[in-house]
Formats: sequence, C-alpha cells, structure tokens
Amino acid sequence: MTIVRKQLRVLCNSKTAIIGLSILLIIFASALCATIDKTFLGSRVITQLLHDPCALDISAVLSAPCSNHPLGADDMGRDVLARIIYGASVSIQVALMAVVISGIIGSILGLVAGFYGGVVDMIIMRIVDILLAFPGILLALLFVAFVGPGLTNVVIALSLRSWVNYARIIRSEVLRLRENEFITAARATGCSNSRLMLRHVLPNALAPVIVQATMGLGSMILSEASLSFLGLGVMPPTPSWGMMLSTGQKYIRTAWWLSVFPGFAIFLTVMGANLLGDAVRDMFDPRLVHKTRT
Repeated sequence: MTIVRKQLRVLCNSKTAIIGLSILLIIFASALCATIDKTFLGSRVITQLLHDPCALDISAVLSAPCSNHPLGADDMGRDVLARIIYGASVSIQVALMAVVISGIIGSILGLVAGFYGGVVDMIIMRIVDILLAFPGILLALLFVAFVGPGLTNVVIALSLRSWVNYARIIRSEVLRLRENEFITAARATGCSNSRLMLRHVLPNALAPVIVQATMGLGSMILSEASLSFLGLGVMPPTPSWGMMLSTGQKYIRTAWWLSVFPGFAIFLTVMGANLLGDAVRDMFDPRLVHKTRT
C-alpha cells in the first residue's frame, strides 16, 4: 500500500474527519445553491422554496419561527433562513479566496526565503516579524476603514497578514529539505534553482501548508463575520452572517432568533473546518500512517 493510500485510510477512519467534512459539505452545498440561484436563475429556486432574502414584508416583521418562516423573520420582514443560506455564499467565497491568496503569497515568499537564505531570507523574515507584531484583525480593520468596505477589500484585508503563517511554515520545511541527498543529487545533475524549488522542494513541503489552509478556513470565516458585524464587510442588501448578528443584537431579548441562528451557522462552519483540519493534520502524521495496516 502506498503512502498516499495509507494517508487516505487514516482520513477515512477518522470520525472527526467524517463529521467535519459532512458539516462543510452541507454549508458548501448551501453556498453553491445560493450562488447559482443568484447568478444564473434570477433568484427563482430558493425564493420558490423559501423566500427572497432581500424581499421586505411588513406583515412579517420580527415574526417568530413558524411554518411560513422556519427560522423567523428580521426587523424588515426578511426570511432569516433564506438570508443564512445566501450569507453562506458570502462567507465561503471570502474565506476560500483569502486562504488561496494568502497561501500562494506566503508559500512563494517562504520558499524563496528558505531556499536562498542570506539577505533575501533576512528581509522577508523581518517583514514577517513586523506583521506578526500586529493583531491580524486590527490590520484588517485599519485597511477596510481606509479603503472602504466591500467583498474585494475584505478579501485583501484578510490576506494582508495571514500569508505570514504560510511563509514561516514553508520556510522551515525548505530549510529542512534543501540539504537532503535527493536535492544534492538533483543539483549535481544540473537542475536550475527554479526547477529545484518547484519540482523537488515545494511538493515535499506542501503537507503542513495544506493543514494550515484547512485550519485557516474557520478563522477566515470568523474574521469576515467580525468585519461585517462592525459594518466593514459586504454592503447591504447582500446578506452576511456578521451583519445579521449586528442587527439581531438590538432585539436579543424580544427576537432571539435573529442572533441565535446566524451565530449557530458561524459556530457550525468553524467547528467543521477545525474538525477537518485536525483530521488532515493526523493524515500527514507519519506515526499514524505507519500504524495503518496494509
């Protein structure tokens, strides 16, 4: 049995992986349905099954959960369930784009720093140290407050500091790998530095980056919700979990469903990402892989 098959068996045998993946698949399916509905079908599918997430209904203002509104209605009569489903689309888009952008930037800079060392390594690592001295959410708040809210600006703000985590991880792996015998042999055959980095070093250093990306998905969702809660995320009338929490806090005593259900959606998504991240970390643990029976 190959190492990859053993790793997949470790993942499939993990209950946390099954639970986390199941939760994320439900959230991703909801986000995908909302994106397709909004982009291609003119808000027909979800509005036929539920309600238009942006439609106002004065007769349903602050309605408690009932058959017509399964999770209740907000202070403008908008259906909470439909807004949660559409809000999933925003949160997942922001989290995925931020993870991909920060992962690519951090991996490239960490690879260059670890491989070349010297002045290049010192400059990149000093930039990393400076950014690590500031809380990530504070930098995101300052950036969005300066350039203005919006989906693109939120993605840039969240990627502004999170790339340093990937840079440090990939650098440490490159420092460990660059003096290995297979790298020395490849260099002796005349491989260029770029080929060495991309074909031999990077593929062997990606495992911790994948783990970090999986774990970082939950933190990105929390950060996006925090910015939206403060009014610095996506702009109305686009539904957002953080914005729904911000609206619901005014009615926490009289309309608890406005805060509880969006908060539970955030909790469930972050928990699913963390559970899957723990399982992926175990999947790349050589001690657990070697214990797997062939």
